[in-house]
Formats: sequence, C-alpha cells, structure tokens
Amino acid sequence: MPFISKDWRSPGEFWVKTEEGWEKAKILECSSLNSSIDKDEEEKENIAEQNKDCSIVQPYCHITKSSKEVAGFTGLSDALKRLDWKGAVRDRRRFKYICKLLDLLCNERPLSELSGNVRKTLFTMLEEVALQVRMRQENTDVLRKLIVQLRSLVDCACWGRPIGSTQLWQSHLAVIHRITHIADNLVIQMPEGEPLLEDMPEEVIREVLLRLSDHKDIEACREAWPETAGPLTSEQRIWRKLVAFHFTDSQVSSYFERKAFMGSKRDEQELQVRSGRRSDKPPVDWKDAFHYLRKHYGLREDYAETLSLCRACRCLYWTASGHPCVGVGGDPSCFSVIIRPSDFLNFFTL
Repeated sequence: MPFISKDWRSPGEFWVKTEEGWEKAKILECSSLNSSIDKDEEEKENIAEQNKDCSIVQPYCHITKSSKEVAGFTGLSDALKRLDWKGAVRDRRRFKYICKLLDLLCNERPLSELSGNVRKTLFTMLEEVALQVRMRQENTDVLRKLIVQLRSLVDCACWGRPIGSTQLWQSHLAVIHRITHIADNLVIQMPEGEPLLEDMPEEVIREVLLRLSDHKDIEACREAWPETAGPLTSEQRIWRKLVAFHFTDSQVSSYFERKAFMGSKRDEQELQVRSGRRSDKPPVDWKDAFHYLRKHYGLREDYAETLSLCRACRCLYWTASGHPCVGVGGDPSCFSVIIRPSDFLNFFTL
C-alpha cells in the first residue's frame, strides 16, 4: 500500500499563484501575493503580518542540503528569489554583481542542462537588466553582451525543436524578443548644457582616469577622445594605479624578476649612463607590467557590494543588509566570508 500521509521530516509546502506562476509561500515572504486565492482566515492574517514587516526584513537564504533529518534542499532559483534578485538588479551597488552572475550562468552550462525554474528565473533576470539599462541609460555594453549570449542560449535543439516544454520555450522567445526590441530602440540622450568630458580641463580628465578600475574603459576613452584623453592614457601614473589595485606585491615582484632575468647587465648600465644618473632599477613600463600580470594572474573582481556567507548559520546574505544570525552570540561579521559570483554558483548543482 502506498504511503500517502505527510512525511514526518517535512510539514509540507504551501504554494501560492503569482504573476510568474506557482511559488512556495516561504520564498515569497516579502513579495506581494495574489489576493484572489481562497485562504483560511488564519493564513490571511499570517501573510498580512509578514507583508507588514517586509520593509525591515533583510533578504537572506540558508543553504540546506537534503539528509535523513531534513527533507529537500535549497535550489538556485529559490536562493535567487530569497536574496531578492529584483531589488538587487535595481540597486546600483549590486547591479554589477548580478550581471557577472548572469554572465557565468549563461556560459557555465548549456541551457538544456538547467532546470525549468532556473531557466525561467534566468530569462526574467535578463529582461529586468535590459529594462534597467534603458531606464538609466548606462551600462549599454552589458546589454550588448546580453544579446550575444541570448543568441547562443537558444541554440540548443534536438531533432529540429528546442529541448523542454514548448509552451515554456515560447515564453522564453517572447522575452528574447522584448530584450532585442529594447536594445534596438535604445537611444542615449545627452543632457543639454552639460559639459562633456572633452570640454573639461586636463586635470579633471586625469582624475577621472585615475578612478577607473577597468583598463577597457581607459582604452575606450583614448579611442573616443584621442586629442584630449589620448596623451593622458599613456601616463605611467594611471597604469601604476591599476597595477596597485589589481595585483599583490608578490605578483608585482614576479614581473620584476622576469624583467631582470630577460635583461642583461650591459643593457642596464647603458640605460643608467643615458639617463645621467646612477640607479639600481631601470624605469618601469607600468602599462606593459599591467598587461603581463593580467594575462598571468587575471584581474581583481571589484564590486560595490557582494554576497557573504555566515559560517555559523550557513546563511547567504547581502553584506550591507546583514542577516539575523542565531548561530553565534558575538559579532556575526567575524564569521562572514565574501562570496564571489563563481563561488555562489558552486553552492548549487546546475
């Protein structure tokens, strides 16, 4: 006889219908629920009390693995919803982190290997990113990269048709059509009367370049304004700042050891004579040093805000928001670890 009663390890789940489909109620603790669903009076009071405290509840997600005592596990789509990915996309501090996460998710595995919930969440996040790019009129390079990735995502067919639900694929294709429409009709409106970068003094342009952490932005400034920003992008000070930001002292030392090994003592003495002064070290080409170190060690990931993991209660949370830690009695920040986007995906089986 089949076992049809509730499992003692799990009290069961309560599902509600939203605009995006059926979701677990515990995931939608701080989301607007559809009021047209028939519920008991006690359930209505509990949900109303939860929605009333949404402004003070921090988004966080406990990492749960299936065992004999705990039924179920935390999936990727559940974790993204509990961490309030919509609010993260709309937040300027978390926007770059979410975009990097989407980039890894699109390139990590083929779309056919992702679950239906992960696919649906992925396409919804991509559309939200496109809407934010259009509204803010910035990060257009992110939108262009999304278009290229979307074309590669839909290229997964078996016997002439996409793998998975036909109705779900029609929804995905509609999302791709909307994102493409946003990209095709995106027009950057320049503010009237505001000074452009090329109209600013040289000292101001130099300070702007010194605060850029991506070498591609510096190269783009050189190509866009070759007369004004071109000479400044060749200054050693700017590339020295980039080297100091992205690489450690030991990594920089490896570059100097390579240069000392490649160069000869005769060339160093000749260089010292030509410079008119005695020096133990020849002048450093910091641009060459940056590109050498970039190819060997990669660049440092720079985000305004990241996710953190509490080792005491196994909880993922946004660093600035915090979380209600119950695992320790002291400062929870002592047990937190910064989680990069690649580390975040490692928590889940894709």
